[in-house]
Amino acid sequence: MARLLRALVLPVALLAGCAHRAATPVAVAPPVVAAQPTPVAITMPAGASPGMQIPAPLADGSYPTPSRGLSPAAAVWHLRAALNVAALACRGPTGDAIATRYNALLSGRRGAFAGAQTAAFQEVRAGGARDPQDAWDDAMTRLYNYYALAPARDGFCAAADRVLTALPGIAAEGLAGYAPAALAELDRPFTDFFRAYDAWRYQRPPAASVAAVAPVAVGVIPAAKAPATVPVLKVDPAIFR
Repeated sequence: MARLLRALVLPVALLAGCAHRAATPVAVAPPVVAAQPTPVAITMPAGASPGMQIPAPLADGSYPTPSRGLSPAAAVWHLRAALNVAALACRGPTGDAIATRYNALLSGRRGAFAGAQTAAFQEVRAGGARDPQDAWDDAMTRLYNYYALAPARDGFCAAADRVLTALPGIAAEGLAGYAPAALAELDRPFTDFFRAYDAWRYQRPPAASVAAVAPVAVGVIPAAKAPATVPVLKVDPAIFR
């Protein structure tokens, strides 16, 4: 019986000794901070200037142009106007080819373009403008000025060359169906420029990169006070999984 009592008392004495032992201070390692790369500044697009007035983007991120959302007749007339600007503004061998193809297009599609102009003007008249001719002239001035935007000229001339190369294969009655796709291609150099310009003027200043990790004080976990009673040791079975 005495031997059994000694066996039971020994674990209690050990636990009591553990309870009065001071906790060992533990050093806390500093957090690891990864150095952030320095953002590359976005340069202003070629041909642009600070303070340029460009269209504000729409809710879907695209940009409005004078040749979006048109009726079939207005699309054909806007196509003619865009190619007219290309024939006047594009230079070099490509510009010469554009002018030659444009003049041939006018000869071969004169009736189709005349009908499109008449129908498009009637749309302006039906819109209730006080002076339809004045409203038409203003709209055409804005249209020509849009396609004459110099920073987009190289891309615009290349697109006009492609469109004029394809147009001889389009029948006169097929112009209305082809015009929206052709206008989208002619508009792309301008909307690309608008997007690049907005990226430049709205860029965020470069964030300061982390050159070095600041020294962090090493913390010490204080020793726990010994409880008045012998603690009951509980082990979470999850540590054995």
